[in-house]
Amino acid sequence: MREKSIINTADLGFQWNTNNPFLFCAHHKDLYPRGNGAMGPVTSLEGRILGNDFTLKDGWRMYHGLKVPGFPQHPHRGFETITIVLEGLVDHADSMGAAGRYGDGDVQWMTAGAGMQHCEMFPLLHEDREDPLELFQIWLNLPARDKFVKPHYKMLWKEHIPKLISVDSDGKSTEVTIVAGSIGDTKAPPPTPDSWAARAENEVPPLLWKRPIGESFSGIVISGDQLITAFAEDSSEFIGGFWRNTGEEIWRCRLGKIFIEEFGNGPRSTPVLDSKFAYILSSLGHLLCINLNTGTAVWKCALSDIFNIPLPQRGFCTSPLLV
Repeated sequence: MREKSIINTADLGFQWNTNNPFLFCAHHKDLYPRGNGAMGPVTSLEGRILGNDFTLKDGWRMYHGLKVPGFPQHPHRGFETITIVLEGLVDHADSMGAAGRYGDGDVQWMTAGAGMQHCEMFPLLHEDREDPLELFQIWLNLPARDKFVKPHYKMLWKEHIPKLISVDSDGKSTEVTIVAGSIGDTKAPPPTPDSWAARAENEVPPLLWKRPIGESFSGIVISGDQLITAFAEDSSEFIGGFWRNTGEEIWRCRLGKIFIEEFGNGPRSTPVLDSKFAYILSSLGHLLCINLNTGTAVWKCALSDIFNIPLPQRGFCTSPLLV
């Protein structure tokens, strides 16, 4: 089996690199101490650069806050912020007159558009225990036509944000919180009206991956985390396995020479699965059994030789039938 290709690696620290239209994603994880009764930390602030404290000291930061951690009044224009709070609380107030407290699973969606000012503070309410905070804030760019839309603020409360649980063939479950777009029939609450995510042509959630397979290919079947298909490349036909979540190639096994004809080259046959094996018929009549764990041929035979069958005009096209 071929090893998975690693396209890129990056440290997942405070700020994550993103692709257009995302400007960046910040991951805030602060293990704040007990509160002092005035929403600030009970611990001394000595040694911190107050007003610009981005150094992780004792597991937390004050950011631009002087007494309460967070980000006092500051402007935004021409983009959106999506704040996803996993743990802890955020106090919000803005120049449009909106104010409120949210957290512990809530999401705030704010389209700055033509411009607005707001503040985001992290109140430490608990005086008898620590006040941990974890949130993601995504900055989402707006296209030129929407840079000056009317600012809009919207709360997505955790009670209304759907979760999708998927269980694979090995019994392992994956839970997905759908903040934007849809997966199957499960849809997120709508974003702000002029959001980039509100436009259907932007395909939210976005395309996860795309890759070339070859100059020709057959149908695709799924086994667990693998996509299996037959394809042609460099004058040969292959059967190959690809990770369903990334499209990266896992393995390939050569079926034989490529079948060429004016109405489209091979392969023709869609693989058939049975337990941990795939069965495939090449365009030239070679029948193979492939081990899905290793990508190697368990056995191979040439039907044209065994049954003295002449090569059909369009090549062998039939998928194997398991009974």
